[in-house]
Amino acid sequence: MALVKVMTEAWDHTVYLATETYNVVVLGDTEDKSFKSIGFTSLKEVAVFGIICLFNLIVFQVLRMTVFSLLAKIFLRKKKNMISFLFSCREAAYYSVSVFCCFRVFGQERWFYDLKYLWTLMENYETKPAQKFLYLVELSWYLCGIFRVWYEPRKKDFKQMLVHHAATITLLGISYVLHQLRIGVVIYTLHNVADPLLQFAKLFKYCGSELGATALFVPFALAFFVTRLIMYPMLCYYTIFFGPGYQRNLYYPSEIFSMGLLCLLIPIHTYWFYLIVKVAIKSISNNGKTDDSRSDSEDDEYVKPQKKTQ
Repeated sequence: MALVKVMTEAWDHTVYLATETYNVVVLGDTEDKSFKSIGFTSLKEVAVFGIICLFNLIVFQVLRMTVFSLLAKIFLRKKKNMISFLFSCREAAYYSVSVFCCFRVFGQERWFYDLKYLWTLMENYETKPAQKFLYLVELSWYLCGIFRVWYEPRKKDFKQMLVHHAATITLLGISYVLHQLRIGVVIYTLHNVADPLLQFAKLFKYCGSELGATALFVPFALAFFVTRLIMYPMLCYYTIFFGPGYQRNLYYPSEIFSMGLLCLLIPIHTYWFYLIVKVAIKSISNNGKTDDSRSDSEDDEYVKPQKKTQ
């Protein structure tokens, strides 16, 4: 009975957060019904996150079997790219919605655009219901992403994706528990901005439109370079030299660990941008045909299982 009560309260709380998200986005009501987010402090809080994760898996699996599969039947040129097409549909759908909601829900905050406000008045910062809900959805996406990366057909950058997802989950989780959602929001926004362009470029390629793929790949490369190789290192700099540890002249172990994870993502981003440059060079040599080194076709994108020898 106790478990049923916890799950019932968690469901009601999840519906409340989702409803408040709708009100904030549509009506712009960002001042009323504020409350502090103090992390996973009860079974109800954990259950809320569990419900969001479960819906994350169910909703995108249903979309895969219905809408995305129908789009594949209509537009996909080569059936051998079916897995990649469905993957890109899922990623494009989520990241597009995520970026849109992020700018609508957090766009009115000064710290969202100016990093000098990122670490000011953290003790008095209240997390509005819409912001908390959106943050938990993002955290659930990366957690479910670990599951998908592990159990779905493995790509050649499997290890990099696994480390990247694990580091991102840890960063978002720690920032949530420590009531530092500002930096978590900036982290995942910088990660998500370029992704819709990449996924839609892939979809155009799988559908046989090299022109559309190239037209989207160029702004994707620019967005990736700006957000992950310029703005993200700036975020790391402001966190190390203007964060709570710097202000109090004492860094807690959790803060040192978090800063290490922040910096760990930089070489991964650099490696991925190296692959992007290879694609650009190959595209120029192939008269504009884009072949993503991370995902050009299923023959090259996924790790082929080794044949057993007698």
